[in-house]
Amino acid sequence: MSDQYGQSPWGQAPQQPQQPAGGYPAAPPPPGAVQPWAQPAPGGYPQPYQPPAAYGAPPALERPRSPILGVISLAFILIATALSGYGAWLFTNVISALAMSGYSSSYGQAEIEDAMRWPISLIGIAGSIGVAAWIAAIVATATNRGRILGVIGIILGVLAPLGVWTYIVMAFAQLAEGIR
Repeated sequence: MSDQYGQSPWGQAPQQPQQPAGGYPAAPPPPGAVQPWAQPAPGGYPQPYQPPAAYGAPPALERPRSPILGVISLAFILIATALSGYGAWLFTNVISALAMSGYSSSYGQAEIEDAMRWPISLIGIAGSIGVAAWIAAIVATATNRGRILGVIGIILGVLAPLGVWTYIVMAFAQLAEGIR
């Protein structure tokens, strides 16, 4: 490197590139070849040239993340599935008890509502817990905090409501056939 006056910043004369015999310039080094050069270190020992890190270099290894979010989300999805199944069972039992009685006028609207309040509330609460746990399972999968358990939770969170409502619809279908 030379400054504007033709002198090297280190007090040495600039070096001219030497031409090989025959008047042809020397071939450039192959692409990607690193030409080490020595630079003085603080202790006086030369150190080889270290090329700068390339853009997009892989980041340092991250420490593994805790899988507790996947465990919690799967546990709550299982709890919500069990509660929802129990609520569906109670719901179909109330409906079948009404069907067995022949829908007599002995049951008033208030009595039917009281009998249906607990099963419907249980299904609704279980559904809310299940949706929240399903979202947590998605987050666990996306952030690698219990990815396997999160995937299982996502699948179960989709299949469980389908199973519960299939059970309820099939119970209504059996009741409808029994009424005929």
